[in-house]
Amino acid sequence: MFGLFYIISRFQRLVDYPIDDFTEICYLKTDYSDEVPCLEIPRWLEPNGVATWDPVGASRHLCEWIVGTLIALGTFYVTYRNHNKSQEFRRHPLALPFVAAGIYHMSYYSWFWGMPERGWLLTPCHTGWMLRMIIHYIPMTDSMADALRHTMLCFSSLAALFIFQPDGEINEAFNGKFTWSLWHHLLLLYMPVHDLAVGNVCVLPPPSHKKTERYSEIKYFVKWHMVSIAVYLILYATICTPIALMSGANFGLTVFFHNTQMAEAIHLTGPNYRVFWFLYCNMFFVMVRLFLAIVDQLLRDLGISVFSEKNQAKMWNEFVASKYAELIADDSRDEKELKEE
Repeated sequence: MFGLFYIISRFQRLVDYPIDDFTEICYLKTDYSDEVPCLEIPRWLEPNGVATWDPVGASRHLCEWIVGTLIALGTFYVTYRNHNKSQEFRRHPLALPFVAAGIYHMSYYSWFWGMPERGWLLTPCHTGWMLRMIIHYIPMTDSMADALRHTMLCFSSLAALFIFQPDGEINEAFNGKFTWSLWHHLLLLYMPVHDLAVGNVCVLPPPSHKKTERYSEIKYFVKWHMVSIAVYLILYATICTPIALMSGANFGLTVFFHNTQMAEAIHLTGPNYRVFWFLYCNMFFVMVRLFLAIVDQLLRDLGISVFSEKNQAKMWNEFVASKYAELIADDSRDEKELKEE
């Protein structure tokens, strides 16, 4: 029972007012904990990163969490129920330079030693690295890996948004400042191209030698866009929002957005910020998927992609040759058995 009351008290500590650099109290007093002045919060948690009920309110937080979860799970089930892939659990290899970069990234942000200094463990860019390492080290089915890879394609749009915003890291690069934050965002933009080239993921429908198995490009596009949005909602509405509220830290900007000039201009700071963010997220995901569809086609035309006509013809010839060899081996065994009889 103490655990339940402790969790409830964590929710009760959240304030109903917006927090800024001039706010005195960041967490309220409860029967289980004292109030926390903003000057005493941990070094990694800035005042504008403290979770509050503002501007939505507790009731609407709960309603939006329930609705978002139901929509996400329903969308994922409807769009993914007929996805036919091997259900055997296996690890999905990742190129060694990416594995090394992922390990360095986790070490750089002190993931092995508790809370990252900035406290943004659950932002899409950090989550993208976590998902890639999870796919590499933890066995899972092909269908789950496919869903995560397609979602990570779309995460690259958020990395680009972070780099190329008006005060983003690309401006620092022009001034000769190259930070690991910039490099890891650039890697997140490059890795989808690598996935397209080696055949880990397809933005365009994969080629098929049977006419009955060819996909409609529009249906394929819509299916994977809906799957990506559903997975994103499950991660950030269903999972991250309760974590942010219970921890009291606005992890992944799931509880509200910072009161920046840009956020105010695009309506991300009012009570309807989730609605606007969902619309923007859809727009970003569509744009990056359209761009990567062009990249996918270009890689196929250049013969770089495993799904190019040249590579597909080679793989088909090897497949036919192996089947022919099996038939010859079977005939040889039959002749040997007849002679022995």
